Amino acid sequence: VVGDTQTDGYDWSINWSVFPNIIEDMNAHDPVVGLFAGDLVGGSSSLIDTRGQWQDFKDVALGLTGEVLPVVGNHDVYPGVGTFTAFADEFDWLPSDDSPPSQERVSYYYDYGNTRFIAITSDLQVAPWTGFTRPSLMWLDRVLSEAEDMEHTFVFTHHPITFSTETNVGGTD
Repeated sequence: VVGDTQTDGYDWSINWSVFPNIIEDMNAHDPVVGLFAGDLVGGSSSLIDTRGQWQDFKDVALGLTGEVLPVVGNHDVYPGVGTFTAFADEFDWLPSDDSPPSQERVSYYYDYGNTRFIAITSDLQVAPWTGFTRPSLMWLDRVLSEAEDMEHTFVFTHHPITFSTETNVGGTD
């Protein structure tokens, strides 16, 4: 599991001095999957630029010997509306057949053997920007319950899911 592969402030898109080495180190363990927990890139106010940055991410991440399973983070959705569609286009290998409304390939699950990996976005295209929608939490509840017979279930996101109304991430309402 790797998060925040974005620029370290010196590069435009990803952290070129660290991220390729991480992929090389991960490959030494012959992974089946790699989970990338958001802020894949530094982001931009331009969707065209963000797509270019995602291409840099893919150029490095697709060197992984296992499946590449990313989820968006707040830096990936800077351009706002249209980001999820662009992400789905750029990461067209991600599952799209069972997702929350308008989150195809953004929130998804991937089953491998007796293990389920669930990606759920904590960052939105519109205000309030950070949080989970009611439909996405209902979807999460359903896909978790459907995974009861799985030996392992992993849920990954950029910001943690909490169940406190005192935070803008998660909540119970």
